[in-house]
Amino acid sequence: EFRRSEDYGSTWNSSIALFADTTMKMGPQIAAQHDGSGKLWVVFARKWYFEPYDYDLRYATSTDHGENWSNVQYLSGIIDVNELLPSIAIFDDTSFSSVYVSYITADTTWSNSKLLTTYWETGGDTWTDPDTFADYAPELIRPAQGWEGPGSPALAYVGDGAQNVYYDSWSNTDVEENPGSEPASAYAEVSPNPF
Repeated sequence: EFRRSEDYGSTWNSSIALFADTTMKMGPQIAAQHDGSGKLWVVFARKWYFEPYDYDLRYATSTDHGENWSNVQYLSGIIDVNELLPSIAIFDDTSFSSVYVSYITADTTWSNSKLLTTYWETGGDTWTDPDTFADYAPELIRPAQGWEGPGSPALAYVGDGAQNVYYDSWSNTDVEENPGSEPASAYAEVSPNPF
């Protein structure tokens, strides 16, 4: 459910159910454009109600500050693949505006995890085919989606085995990373893991 305030949090309107059924849902994330358009985005994982019972990513949008919402649609829904733990960020200024979502995938045995990223193609009103953001298989922990600047999305994520916290940005990944080698992108290693 979603609630909104029109007086900076002093009072809150009644909750709005974006997607009401008995299936399990987890980890909703919300982002808003700051250009006065009232555009909001919500993404969340929803467990399918029959075999293989995997999680798919769904999304909804609002163009009036959350008063009304679009129908909930699929962002990603591959059979036999869990898509979950989405993180969303919007970079918007007078010259550039884009919505990016990064998320973790895993097979139905919760192994072979990957970190994928997609963005909203405004002209086509659809999500791009997802790209692998990093060579290092992440732990099943939500990545932190953010921005370095216009056109340069950035991520922080926990590495394989829940060890190390990595920072990765498209601004410094011009060279394809090779599995098993030192990453071409910048990263930060934190020990012990503060998360």
